[in-house]
Order: sequence, then structure tokens, then C-alpha cells
Amino acid sequence: MTDVECPRCGQPMKTPGVCPVCETPWSLPGSLPGSLPGSLPGSPPGLPSGSPPLGTLREDADDAPSLAVRLWRSGRLPVALAAGLFALSTVVPLLRDVHLAGGAVSVTLLDLARDRYPVVGHFAAWLVTGAAAFHVSLLYSRRSGSAMAASRPMVLVVSLAPLVGAVLPFLRLRRYGQEAGVGPAAALVVAGVVLGVLGALRFGEGVADPQRRGAHDDED
Repeated sequence: MTDVECPRCGQPMKTPGVCPVCETPWSLPGSLPGSLPGSLPGSPPGLPSGSPPLGTLREDADDAPSLAVRLWRSGRLPVALAAGLFALSTVVPLLRDVHLAGGAVSVTLLDLARDRYPVVGHFAAWLVTGAAAFHVSLLYSRRSGSAMAASRPMVLVVSLAPLVGAVLPFLRLRRYGQEAGVGPAAALVVAGVVLGVLGALRFGEGVADPQRRGAHDDED
């Protein structure tokens, strides 16, 4: 038990308990300072009787999904991760042990974009880098749920494009009778494609549309 002041007469009392002077129970509705008439036991001081108990408010706050969960459910987090993986795949080797320029070399998509090895081509590199840039721009430009949902087919197609870009260099080398080992960039591209497809299927889910200004003015 804790010594506190009686909310009615100010005399010392034990809580939970009854004031020895005015016999006011500590848990009496309306005995808490700042409470309003008709307040319910367990409600925060100053809340009317229609307000839920404090414990219910805390439980609802605990049950609310975290920011990461909300971003995943809306498809934003998978799309952002896909963009990051596509960007990272451009700086790690995609082709290994390729006999070019007088020796065996490892080739990245960034090398292809700079056209360092014309025999391999550079179109594939732009498919991957373009997909990364597109995903970033989409996350910035699409804010409402309806706009994001309308972009799902476009997100799906662009998410699959890097897979084509990762395969083309191998096909082009085979056309010239050369073989190449698979580098870690291929795994990054595949992981990015999977995340991009997952994001495309959920893009905009649970995201509310901002209230239109015209409709708000009509209500006024």
C-alpha cells in the first residue's frame, strides 16, 4: 500500500483504501483530480463516460502493426528492397572467368553499361539500372492507394526486366562460342525480381487516398 493524499480532503490515506477522515474510497468514480462527472473507473482523468478504459487504449496501441509491417503490407518495402538489390547487382561480378582483353576477367553490369566489353553488349545493364531507378521514382511519385494500385501491372513488368538483363550477356557470349561463370550479381538480381513481384502484387494495399479538396468543401 502507498501513502497518498485524499483527492477530496487532502489528508494522508492508503491506496487502495478509504480515507480515514472523510471515508472517500480512492477508487470512487469522480474522485481523481481533473475527472469529469460520469467518468468510468479505469478511464484517464478528464475523459467522459463514453471513452474506453485506459487498459483498452493501451491494448489497441500494442496491437497496432509496426512501421515495417505496414510498409511490407503496402508493397513499399519489397519494392524498395528490390531497387536496392538491383542497384547493388551492378557493382558486383555478373560474369566470371570470361576470356576477354587477353585474359580471364570478371565483368560487372557497370562494366557493360560503360561499354568496356562491346562483345558482350550494354543493353542488359540498362535493363537492371533502369528498373532500380524506376522503382525509386515510383515510390516517390505514387502516394495514394488508388494510384499505387493502378501501377501494379507496370511494377510487375519492370520487376521482371532485370531477369532478362541478367540472362542476355550469357546468351550473347554463347553466341560467340564463349562460356562464363555465374557471378553473385545473378543471385542479387533473382532476389530483387522476387521482391519486386511480391511488391507489385500488394502495391498500395492498405494505403488510404487523401481526401479530395472539392468533396471537403461541399461538406462545409
